[in-house]
Amino acid sequence: MIESSSSRTEHSAWQWAGRASMSLRLQNLYALVQGVPLLGELARRVVAHALPHGTRVWAQTRVGLAKGLWLNLDPRFERHYAEGYYEPAIQKILAEKLSSGGTFYDVGGHIGFVSLIAARLVGDSGAVYSFEADPENAGRINQHVSCNGLMHINVLP
Repeated sequence: MIESSSSRTEHSAWQWAGRASMSLRLQNLYALVQGVPLLGELARRVVAHALPHGTRVWAQTRVGLAKGLWLNLDPRFERHYAEGYYEPAIQKILAEKLSSGGTFYDVGGHIGFVSLIAARLVGDSGAVYSFEADPENAGRINQHVSCNGLMHINVLP
C-alpha cells in the first residue's frame, strides 16, 4: 500500500471512501439520486469531498482474465478495471492468441490492464512490452507490475 503524508485516520477514511465508491450498490444509488433536485447536487458535493481529484485506491480485479490482479485506481473513473469487464472483446482475443512463451506489444499501455493480462498469458518465459508516453501512467504501470509480481513486463516511453 502506498502511504501519503496524511495521518493514519485520514488514510483509513480515504481507503473506506474508495472501497465504498467501488460498491455497485452505492454506485446505483448515486446514479438514482443524481436526478433528484437538490439531493443530486448534495450527493455530488459529498462525493467530490470524499474523493477529491487525484484520489487513488488499491483494488483487486473481481472477474475475467485479470481476476485477482491489484490495480491502483481512481474510484470515480476507473472502477470498470476493478470489475474486470473492461474491453471484453480484447480479453477474448488475448486468451485465443497468446500462450506461454509468447511476446506481446501493448502500444498505448495506459495503466497496464491489458499488459498485465498478457503477462499472465505468456507466463514467465514470455515477454510483454508496454509502451506508454505519459510519465504518470507509465509510473502506474510500473506500480502494477511490481505489486502483481509480473516482472516480465517492460515499460517503455
